[in-house]
Amino acid sequence: MSKECDQANPEAVQVQQSGRHQLPPGVRGIDLGEMLMLFARDKLVLAARGAREHITMHIGSKSGELDFHKTYRTGKVERHQRLYSIPHSNFGPMLEELMPLASRAWSRIVRPLNLDELVAKRIAVVVGLLVGQTDLETVMKVRRGKLAFDLDKLASRVRVPEYLEELYDLADGQFFTLLAARRRGGPRIVGHGFAVTDCAGNHQLLWLPTRSIQAESRRIGRAVQLAATKYGQFYTADLRSA
Repeated sequence: MSKECDQANPEAVQVQQSGRHQLPPGVRGIDLGEMLMLFARDKLVLAARGAREHITMHIGSKSGELDFHKTYRTGKVERHQRLYSIPHSNFGPMLEELMPLASRAWSRIVRPLNLDELVAKRIAVVVGLLVGQTDLETVMKVRRGKLAFDLDKLASRVRVPEYLEELYDLADGQFFTLLAARRRGGPRIVGHGFAVTDCAGNHQLLWLPTRSIQAESRRIGRAVQLAATKYGQFYTADLRSA
């Protein structure tokens, strides 16, 4: 990519990255509503709320392998099914292979936003439905040892701008949602946008069409599966009792 600032090229946009975030003292997980994420020594546990099974990712500090397995119960017996493993030495090369694919996918998804087109196509804009990384701390609370979204704080953020030009006043990385009316049913989300400042200091509005996100997600998913098979190993029948 050229070092010169191309204002029309979304790849040239520089989004400021915030510093590293740490969990508050005593917090051992994140409550995402229907999904729970729990942190323990050398592992991460993912579980659907109310489910009798969960997925564990072991970091593998001693084994030298990143390992995924499912834990579930058959009657009173707790069982473990190994799902996937990859040596630490292969993880870096796998990421290096996937990063260019992710960069190209981003280039195909992100587009400059034209406010006149929103008016012509009768696209509505809602600010605050999505939460950016810099806003997470302001809409979360600690509940039962886990970080959880505060629904009242989330609701208080949602607003419809009176004028579309107000979007230029959003902070870098702040999201808004684009909705199209339908003859039947409620409005349909057609994409998400955000404000950024490019390398020339110009404030821009970019958006991510929902259809493009879905198409690239499928493309990346297939690439990840191929790379995971190349650098690691999937397991289909590895049942063990606790």
